[in-house]
Amino acid sequence: MGVPRGCLVGDTTAERVPHDGEASEVVTRSHRRFTEIVTDALRRARAYPITA
Repeated sequence: MGVPRGCLVGDTTAERVPHDGEASEVVTRSHRRFTEIVTDALRRARAYPITA
């Protein structure tokens, strides 16, 4: 109790990926997909003109 905890995803990734090829593939795919989603959202947001 009272001990700060890290991010479950980050901690699991740091612990598993160096020793688990399958986990590494999952994390790589997930990171790539997350990057695509955020990039797409930013591109769409930039397409809308700002009006006041």
